[in-house]
Amino acid sequence: MRVPLLVSWLALASCNRLLGLDTTVELDAPPPPDAAPDAFVLLTPPATNPPCGAPIPFETWNPHPRAVVDAVIGMAFYRIDNASERMMLSIDKQIYDWDLVGAPMPIPNLDAPTTYGTLGLSPDAGVLWVGNGGDVFYATRASGWVKTPATFGFPQQTVSPSNVAFYGGAARMMLVVSTGTTPPQLVEVSSPDGLEWTPVDTIKFSTRVPGYATLSRDGCFVMFTDLSTGSVSKGFIAFRDPDGTFRAPPIQLPQPALVQRYLPALMTDLSALWFIDLPSAAPAQFTMLQP
Repeated sequence: MRVPLLVSWLALASCNRLLGLDTTVELDAPPPPDAAPDAFVLLTPPATNPPCGAPIPFETWNPHPRAVVDAVIGMAFYRIDNASERMMLSIDKQIYDWDLVGAPMPIPNLDAPTTYGTLGLSPDAGVLWVGNGGDVFYATRASGWVKTPATFGFPQQTVSPSNVAFYGGAARMMLVVSTGTTPPQLVEVSSPDGLEWTPVDTIKFSTRVPGYATLSRDGCFVMFTDLSTGSVSKGFIAFRDPDGTFRAPPIQLPQPALVQRYLPALMTDLSALWFIDLPSAAPAQFTMLQP
């Protein structure tokens, strides 16, 4: 009969605990009072990412104009789970959410005393970065979009944020950085957590004068507008080389003459690339490039 043997073993284990001879681990016990709290992070990038595929031939896509929302300064598409495509917009002193059908709706807590600048979203649309009055803020959906100052390591310079991509095991963002006295520059930054950002030396193509830039969600190409070709802002795409840099010359996208092009935004399903086009003698409009 094995019951006495089991009872003896339990008694011995209890004595060990009482005499301090055995370390007891309580599975449901709270952490020790001096235990360090879990570190706060905004993003948790995957350790690895799939390799970049073949370049998308955006230069062969066809334009489809549609009415624009007035005074858009920043825009980014997002999709949560299997819901329909949506867009966040910065318009004057407010951030709006738009279902692409009805009127954009203001988001509580995302009004501001001064005009907003460009904006960007995390891949899951849970974090927003937006420029405002020379500063950059982030806000999380979980907090109800309460704004918190963000830093990118460019003091005394104006930074225009954009969408976050997961590439190379880190979060990446393409910034337009300007000192106010020199032409703006494209700078790619990397972060392990969405809080601390470090510049990475990836921009190798010839210097241009970017107005706004954003990475694709997989980080494999950058979309930007450029003023270096004259007084007309034009749209470009640059694909990442196998070594992780942007070295090949950017590809200019088809664009009518005398039309200013701003704010590239790619739909999450890659079905359309949007811009804001401003013809010389007509109101601004959205232009969708589609296959």
